[in-house]
Amino acid sequence: MRASGGFLVPTLGGQPWMEKPPFVLWLMAAALGLPVPPETAVRLPSAAGLAAAGWFTFRLGAAVRSPREGLLACAILLLSPLALASGAAATMDAVLLASTTAALSILAAAPPDAPRRRDVLALGVALALGQLTKGPVGLLLPLLSAAPALLLGPPAARRGFVRLVVPAASLSLLAYLAWAVPANAASSGLLFSEGFGVHVLGRVLSPMESHGGWGPVGLLFHPAVLVVTFCPWTLFAVAGLREIGPPAASRGAALLAGSVAVPLLLFSAVATKLPHYVLPALPALAIASAAGVLAPLPGRRGRCAGPALLLLGSAAWLGLLAFAAGHASPPLRAFALAIVVLFVLSSGAGLALFVLGRRVQAAAALGAGFALSATLVAGAVLPAFEPFKPVPPVAAAARRAAPFPVASFGFGEPSLAFYAGPGPIERLPSDRAVRTWTRRPGGGVLVTTGAEAARLSLAGEGRLVLLARAVGIDLVHGRPTELVAFLRAER
Repeated sequence: MRASGGFLVPTLGGQPWMEKPPFVLWLMAAALGLPVPPETAVRLPSAAGLAAAGWFTFRLGAAVRSPREGLLACAILLLSPLALASGAAATMDAVLLASTTAALSILAAAPPDAPRRRDVLALGVALALGQLTKGPVGLLLPLLSAAPALLLGPPAARRGFVRLVVPAASLSLLAYLAWAVPANAASSGLLFSEGFGVHVLGRVLSPMESHGGWGPVGLLFHPAVLVVTFCPWTLFAVAGLREIGPPAASRGAALLAGSVAVPLLLFSAVATKLPHYVLPALPALAIASAAGVLAPLPGRRGRCAGPALLLLGSAAWLGLLAFAAGHASPPLRAFALAIVVLFVLSSGAGLALFVLGRRVQAAAALGAGFALSATLVAGAVLPAFEPFKPVPPVAAAARRAAPFPVASFGFGEPSLAFYAGPGPIERLPSDRAVRTWTRRPGGGVLVTTGAEAARLSLAGEGRLVLLARAVGIDLVHGRPTELVAFLRAER
């Protein structure tokens, strides 16, 4: 997009990219003009989105509980594994988290029976940015999350809620359509057929990229993800939910309950399962955890659930860390073992302090331990994974073959377009298209997976010469990947 100067239709590698709307791509294109490395620039929107989500979590917590609990909830969100990972990745998730949390904070702070114009405008902007980030989910998530507050509120509050939400949602939809209609026309209908038909409706109806398809067991996936990726703060979440009370207790309790329940129920019903789908539930869980830290001590029954969840999440993390240590190089193994020791010490100290009734000190121990672990991961572990990324060396080989055009088959990750440079990358849709590509006149470069190359016997094609091969880890999907690049010799 930045190279072509065309910002209406999202493009990657010179080709239309309809998986998501363009707002985060616009932000990435702007960030690439900053004097920072490109790998840092494309992650800046996510970092800003996480920071904004933390601010709006504070606003939401202050509106439904107290400023003190809102501030603590902000810290808990920023020190939770899933949120921190989303803020470090070049994806749309942290920006969506910011827009949905902003919408909920506006709904919580607006006068219940007489919404102001500025509330309507602010909510409309938040909902519009959510739709321009991830499409219909940016509108549906906050509105469905607020539904319990609408249904359980008194008549005057319900009327005020409708007067706030209906015009704001209408404004946001108009803003989204102001981009979507011309973008769909400019892409010859690809936005509707591919963007909505495949990447929205298709993900709902059938598992995509092998994410899902587990039958009834899949209903447990997202709750399990929360137990692991919100650890160690699950220690306080149950006590906090009990302190906040049932949804009927107050408007704030209804908003928080909806904010947790809706992502879990909605995405559990969707065929495609991905861990980051539950990210919008984290701000409400962070507020509940803050309430649990500052709440009066519960009875015996209330003291058991939190430690049980902490132990489950900790066991999962220790298993992952042990697996990583067992399969890593010696330097990386040393860092993994250091994180294991730090994790065990901080979790043990937090659990012991919690049992003794010293919850604030328990939260401090857990937060300090997680912050130190995250620093080790960011400073030592993640850089050690750079040599295991298969895309950069293959893309570098494709760049060296310039000015030959680049095509891809069976591998469509955006990172290929990023590392291969500003030139267009042709996506070959079928085996037949690959065969046709091999017979074209002139030179060219084809990037595909090792499995696809073996299946199509590309090494046996007379004009194809192996240009590069890289074996590594596909960090997006968490699996080993082999990429190959073939040079099509000129006739």
